[in-house]
Amino acid sequence: MQAEGIHYIDFQAFPLQPNTIYFIAPEQMHRLALVKPPTGEVIMFTADFLFAHVMSVDLFNQIDLFFNCSQTVPVVLTSAQAETIHPLIDAMHRESEIERFHQQAALGALLRLFLLY
Repeated sequence: MQAEGIHYIDFQAFPLQPNTIYFIAPEQMHRLALVKPPTGEVIMFTADFLFAHVMSVDLFNQIDLFFNCSQTVPVVLTSAQAETIHPLIDAMHRESEIERFHQQAALGALLRLFLLY
């Protein structure tokens, strides 16, 4: 992501910076205060999709990305992590544009890799 400004998540201010992932749960409030228009990706999914195509409830509970909303902390990727994550995001984007029989399974597999990495 390339942007200048602040990302407010539940009234906590986080400066926007490259190679940063902001995990936001459905019940959280968030707002962008931008100096310049951003570039980047937003990955949204439903609980139904997550549990049908990505992972079990037990595994989701173990990775603990969305449960501690009061302690939201953006994930700043190292250069090595960004080199792994960006191709996954690009692949999800490409896959979302293709209509085919196994699209949901393919997107689920890519999202699983993204969340577990």
